[in-house]
Amino acid sequence: MTSPKMSSWNGPVSQSPDDKSPKSMVKKARSYFAKVKYGGVDQEHVEVGFFDVGTSTHSGRGSEKWSQRVKRQLVQMPFLEFVAMFPDTNAIPFHQVAYFKERGETVLSMKLT
Repeated sequence: MTSPKMSSWNGPVSQSPDDKSPKSMVKKARSYFAKVKYGGVDQEHVEVGFFDVGTSTHSGRGSEKWSQRVKRQLVQMPFLEFVAMFPDTNAIPFHQVAYFKERGETVLSMKLT
């Protein structure tokens, strides 16, 4: 059995540059977010697409006449507005980020499922 390759920070290195695993995509979203927030990219020209998850009341039939339904809606908003929604950076749901756009061009796109 071979051990995974390790980087200088002692974490496993992705075997493939096109790694689309959920964990890898969250890392990429977190990394690009930090790049924009802390320098290197003009924040005013960046937009974030993310899944806004909420519940809605649904009228049904039978014993479950009213029930709660989870609804996911893809929302696009300016980066600064997205940051204002989450004052605590640790509370940002990076697993719900679908893409980042800079000046209208998609710079990072996650798998939309």
